Amino acid sequence: MLRRSAVLWWIATIALGLITASVVGSAVGRATHAADEWGTRRGVWVVRRSVAAGGVFVAADVVRSQRPRGVVPDGALDAATSPVGEATRVDVQRGEVVLTQRLAGRGAHGVAAMVPPRFRAVAIKNDDTMPAVRPGDRVDVLATFDVVDAPAADGTTAVDAPVAAPSFAVASNAEVLTVSSRAITLAVDADAAPRVAFALAKAAVTLVIRGPGSAREIDGDHG
Repeated sequence: MLRRSAVLWWIATIALGLITASVVGSAVGRATHAADEWGTRRGVWVVRRSVAAGGVFVAADVVRSQRPRGVVPDGALDAATSPVGEATRVDVQRGEVVLTQRLAGRGAHGVAAMVPPRFRAVAIKNDDTMPAVRPGDRVDVLATFDVVDAPAADGTTAVDAPVAAPSFAVASNAEVLTVSSRAITLAVDADAAPRVAFALAKAAVTLVIRGPGSAREIDGDHG
């Protein structure tokens, strides 16, 4: 009985030791991973003072900084590459890490820096028929054409019996870039730009504002 009790005691002791080693090893592994994520640091550029969309970074606008890798956002510009001389596509605020996707490249500035790839900037006259929009809003561009020769139901022409003028979207989900008392500048898809230009010359053009959930809508052929 004594010998059997000793054997059981040693088995229990060894099992407990293995469990303890496993738990300690797992904890050490997690701690090591956390140290890799948060302990090691990466050089990035940080905004020292706010820069408006289209503005070009100067030396006083940014500073190099070492940040724990765990808090560095994806797409952060590496400290080895300076953003000085490049324009920002969007407003950036003090304390933000400079992101590569927000840079427009050297030589761009103003509205040109704010236009995304494969888009074109188009200015539309701002008057009291336009909705109150702000930069960043998403809108559809509607064109209404006059119909002068379309036949009416009784066979007469539109001159004798006016018919409803057709309205349709010539651009969808366009981004408002700038707003002034004279013009609203939009970023429209490159394929839609000629349609918008034609509408501006031949039709009455208005904007309709898209709601927050409309980005998930399926646009028609004029997207």
